[in-house]
Amino acid sequence: MLNDTVCFADAVKYRGLRFTVEPQNDFWQLRPPYSADFYTGLLGWMTDNNRIDAHVPPSVITLLSQVLCSCGQLTFFYPSVASEERAEDWQAIDKGACRILRGQKPSWLTRKPDYPLFSTSNPESAEKLFCAEPFSWELQQQMVLLSSKDALQPTLDYESVHKAYAFGNYELLLKAGIEGIFYPAVDGDFAGLMVFRKKLWEHLLLQLAESCAASDYDWSLMSEFDFQKIFKKSLDVFIFAARRNGGRKGLAL
Repeated sequence: MLNDTVCFADAVKYRGLRFTVEPQNDFWQLRPPYSADFYTGLLGWMTDNNRIDAHVPPSVITLLSQVLCSCGQLTFFYPSVASEERAEDWQAIDKGACRILRGQKPSWLTRKPDYPLFSTSNPESAEKLFCAEPFSWELQQQMVLLSSKDALQPTLDYESVHKAYAFGNYELLLKAGIEGIFYPAVDGDFAGLMVFRKKLWEHLLLQLAESCAASDYDWSLMSEFDFQKIFKKSLDVFIFAARRNGGRKGLAL
């Protein structure tokens, strides 16, 4: 059984989602598309004070987990899978399956760590992806692979995951039947989406809109310029703090 992961209580009232297609600003720290044919987007969540630089609100975690699982199978890093007793083949566990892709030791020298994977289409189990330290969402260490529900667990090997995670090379994932990637953007305060198939892209956007409507949350597709304006106040504070600490490149607003 996987260890339970406790996420954080809602500190602010969640009001809705904002989404922009093909964002270009480097500030967002998005994964560059491997192909011009890929569909890319950036997701942000509105709260009662537009607060960012905080944990993902549990209500957002629940909604996103439901939407993603309605579209297919999710495979992501989860530390409780990391056990010497775990096999490298998929094993059924907790409304999903787990396996370990073994790297090369010592990982600090080879830069090829083990990748403990958990795969599920159950929304409650999928919520674990947001609280999976040391594969921290806030530190942008998580990567979620999207695949068809019909295929169950994807056929993955070490090189396909390692090349995608470490080098942004998704060619082997495509061959393994992966249809997209969901991942944390800057500081985990936003989410990036890269989809390889048009059908999945359209289905995800439809499910996001319908899920927001069903939950009485606001949903809006907008330009990157308008997206930046929506979060401008919080981003200004965040960028100022980053610059004082010798941190990230600023966002032009």
